[in-house]
Formats: sequence, structure tokens, C-alpha cells
Amino acid sequence: MESETNGVEGTELSVSRRLHPTSLGFRFFGYLKPFAIPLILALSFAGGDKTEAWLAISIGPLMLFELLRFFTFRYRLTREGLVVREGLIFRNERLVPYARIQNIDTRQGIIHRIFGVLDVRVETATGSEPEAHLKVISRARLGELERHLAKVNSAETESLDPEQTTPPRRAVYELPTSDAILLGLSPWRGIAIVGVVFGLFAQYPSFGNYDLGLLERDWSEFLEQNSIFVSLALVLLLGLLLVGLSVFVTLMRLHGFRVERGRENLHISCGLFTRHNTKLDLARIQTLSIRRPWLLRRLGRTSLRITTAAAVQESGDESTTRQWLAPVLRDEHLPAFLGEIDPRLLDSEPHWQPLAPSAGRRMSIAAGLRILLLAIPLGITFKLYAVPVVAVLFVLAILHARGAAKRAAFALQTDLVIDREGLFTHRETYAFVDRIQGVGIHESPFDRRHATANVRVDTAGGMKFVSAVEIPYLERDRADRLHAELIQRVATTTSSAPAPFGGEYPSTDL
Repeated sequence: MESETNGVEGTELSVSRRLHPTSLGFRFFGYLKPFAIPLILALSFAGGDKTEAWLAISIGPLMLFELLRFFTFRYRLTREGLVVREGLIFRNERLVPYARIQNIDTRQGIIHRIFGVLDVRVETATGSEPEAHLKVISRARLGELERHLAKVNSAETESLDPEQTTPPRRAVYELPTSDAILLGLSPWRGIAIVGVVFGLFAQYPSFGNYDLGLLERDWSEFLEQNSIFVSLALVLLLGLLLVGLSVFVTLMRLHGFRVERGRENLHISCGLFTRHNTKLDLARIQTLSIRRPWLLRRLGRTSLRITTAAAVQESGDESTTRQWLAPVLRDEHLPAFLGEIDPRLLDSEPHWQPLAPSAGRRMSIAAGLRILLLAIPLGITFKLYAVPVVAVLFVLAILHARGAAKRAAFALQTDLVIDREGLFTHRETYAFVDRIQGVGIHESPFDRRHATANVRVDTAGGMKFVSAVEIPYLERDRADRLHAELIQRVATTTSSAPAPFGGEYPSTDL
């Protein structure tokens, strides 16, 4: 095997690896996919209007860029980490230490499986994008990377054996099809699909010229000629169609959802047409959220979500495996499953502490104002007919806000900060004290008026502008005490625990 010593200083590099040749095809298709259906409609029905065709042609320079990127992209596996080099004129080379790799997320669609390749994202906690995106590599190259990581995690310093097998894994969770159907019993996913179809038909040239008044007259004539029962049957049929679409999409995304436990990792896989695989280091899990929607709660089931230090939220490509840890789990299996994740989650029953007495009133006022803002467009559109609808919504919003404020609470344990919220969907969020990156107190002008404050706890896996745990509407003295207690516990943990990632602890905003 050849080696090079130039590039990253002090690093002996192995033979360079290219991406798989099919990578070019996948990248080209990625550029053409948004224009595919509009292009077909334009060429078929536009009658000389080739706007979409010109848009497709305009991406030619982007394809040329991808061609250049393919021939200049290299990666190497070294003793220290993964080295990625790209660029011709402006060359960029970076080293990703193995110890800093949080997740290896793979995506494999139908075409990927035909060619035996995968789309691989190597994620760290340094930003909102993958540190290295290997699009596309073969299974053999992925196995090579995983063997390197296995050597590092097991603290072995010997040379890698290409025939080495990974430690056996055992299944700790599998999603039954019946439970996946329960999760899909929501019409919102079906409504989203209908919206997409509507948008595609909007590309049809004469669609925008359709007389909506004619549609209204046709519907009125239909109601006059048919009984109210026929109309209700049609509405019911539409509802069933939306629910059916929701169940179908859920089954496709979560087909074969399986969680396997390795020595120090979780391996999560799911998907029918597009297969997602994620390898998670248990020590990288930042928060765990237990969610109990009304329907699942009545059936004795719950769902679990996690965030990690490398939780990437990408528009249009949100990985299912980063959202769900257990989409639907029976309550009697919850303790054993939590024990597999972290034994600290099985501590004694939390001692819940309520919010300030003014929380219910303030949340009710905020809910009422939102309904009044909604009443403006409804009133303009439907005039006096909107009054009873707004009145009902206003009362329901007030009742919901008061119920949510009554149930909201928090708990502080030795190793955990727990936040409880939600009325119809119960949510409990667990944040590990030893993984807290920042603790802050925030107050608005309304908080200052009521002598309250919000305590926010941030972790490495928190989204931008969204805290991992937020405890609102606390009396100022209680907020100060909670803030001081959290700072003390975080300081004690960071001084006694070994530094993560094999280095120093990242700075915390305390």
C-alpha cells in the first residue's frame, strides 16, 4: 500500500480513496430531480413555453463543477483520523479525528442497492453540516472506515486487520407493523402529500386559468341534487384517504425499524425504498425525550426521541434515524429499554416542581391573543359567520393553556435535568448534567413585570435558537437558585469526569 507524507503535518497517510464512479450519476440526478416533473409538464403541455427546459439547461455549469469535484475529491484513513481533500485551484484538506466522530449516518435508496453503494455522512459536534460527506462509496469502503473506528473505540493501537469482524450486536428494539400503523393514524402527513400533488398540478399551464367560481357552482349543484348523507359520505371518504396516505408514508419510512446494541454503540436502521442506517455512540446522546400522544397513551404505548451532538437538520433530507429512538414502545418495556441507553435514566421517581402561579394566566393571555389574530382574516373572509367559530376556538385555547400550565413542571436529579410539558401530548425531556454546555437565565419585559425568568439549558445537540431544556415562568428567586445549582453540578462534573473526545472540555457559557 502506497503512502504519502505531504498534507496534514505529522500524519502518515494511506493510499488515497476516490468516491465510487456512480457518485457522478447520483449528483447529476440530484440537480435534475427538482425540475423533472415541471420539465415533463412543460414539454408536454406548454405549447412552446420552455421555461423549465431553460432552467434545466442552466444547471449545466453546476454539473461541470460536480465533475471537477469528483476528480479532485480524495479521502484517506490514517492513524489519527479521516483526512478529506478536495479542490483544484483552492485546495482544502482537513483531518477529522476518529475520537471526534459522533455518528456515521448512511442512506441507501433503491438505486444505491442495485449498485451496492451508500451515501455516507460522517458527523461531529462542530457544526450543522456533516464534517465529511462521502457521496457515494461502496460497502467495502464503509466497512474499512468502521473497522478503523472500532479499533479506536476499543483502545487498540495495532495495525488494522482487513479481515477483522465487528463485535456481535444484539437487537434491543424492533418496531411491529401494527405499532407503525398507530403512529401513522394522523391525517397531517396525508394533507402534506395532497399539498405536494396540488403544487405539481399547478405547473399545468391552464391550471391557473381555471374558474374557481365554476367549481363553487358545481359543488352547489351537487349538494342540491344529492342528500346530505352523500355529502357526509364524501367527506368521510376524503378523511379516510388522508389517513391512508399518512399510514402508507409512515410504513414506508419506518419499515423494518430496528435498534441493535453494540459494545458502546447503537445501530439504528429503517426504511423500505430508502434505507437509513445510523451508528450512534451512547456517550454522545445529549437529550432523550419521552412522548406520549393521546392515542398512544390510551393504548399503553409511548415513543422516544433523542438528540446527539451531531444532530443535523437538513431541509428536505431529515434523517428518520436521528429523530426516533423508538417510534412506538409499550409502557411495560420502557424501563428495560431506558436501562440499555443509560442506567441513570432509571433513577428514583422525579420530584416534580411546578411553575409560578402566574404561569396559567400568562399562557392563557398569550393563547387568547393568538386566536384574536387569527380572527382578523377569518372575519374578513366569512364576516359574521366567523364569530361562533372564533368564540369556540377562543374558549378551547384558554382551557388548553390553563391545563398545560397546570401540568408543566421540572425536576432536578443528581445526573439529570427533566422538563415536563404538554396536555394532549405528554412530553418529558431528559438532559444529562455531564453533557450540559451552557446554562442561562432569560427574561422578557413581561417576565420583569411579574418577577419571573426562564432557565435555559443547552447541550451540544441543541438546535439553533432552541434550548435543549427550557423551564419558563419561574419566580426570580427560584430561577436564580436553579441556575446556581446547575452551574455547581456542571462544574463538579467537568472537574471530576475524564475529558470527552480524548481532549479538553469545550468551553461552557455559564
